[in-house]
Amino acid sequence: MKVSISVKRAERLVSILERIADSGQAPRDRALDPIFESGDGDHVVANFIDMYDESPALRTVCQHWLASRYIDLEGWRRTHQRIRGLQLEMFPQAAPATAAPMVALPPVPTDLVITPSHATAPGRSGTLKGIPPSEVFARLPDAAFDGRRTVDRKTTMQWSFNANGKHCAIWDYRGACFSTFGPDHVFKAFFGDCYISV
Repeated sequence: MKVSISVKRAERLVSILERIADSGQAPRDRALDPIFESGDGDHVVANFIDMYDESPALRTVCQHWLASRYIDLEGWRRTHQRIRGLQLEMFPQAAPATAAPMVALPPVPTDLVITPSHATAPGRSGTLKGIPPSEVFARLPDAAFDGRRTVDRKTTMQWSFNANGKHCAIWDYRGACFSTFGPDHVFKAFFGDCYISV
């Protein structure tokens, strides 16, 4: 899944920048080329900016005199806005779910390991209220995403993932809200009071 691969490349970029800052030595010529020459460089940049905004430690690394030479924060932030905007434009039917969350969301949990899954949810166990698609993308970048409309035309966005080995899923229902399947504690950890168990 492209989102998962681009996240891994963004993490690789972070790792390289950390090594540059720690050693004070520039990497070998073209060391960053594989990160940006795989056809999804814009998605790598978008995921990097998500990480940058969430991590004070990464922001400190990026201020290092040498590491900063490899970063175009202004240009990358424009790319981030364009990519995230395009992801939302792909799903205009989800407009009712795109309002900003009505309550403050908790920090993204670090004790839940998220891996992509392609299993089908057997049913609904909860609902997300007031969560825009951009927030799901930002909080679950490693989830497998499917933006194809289902045969019954009721669903156009589906995220499927494992959280510490437990299958979970999020999908839109007629663009009104997001339904979920999976353990309550997983969705509470990611979405706080915006998650309602059924």
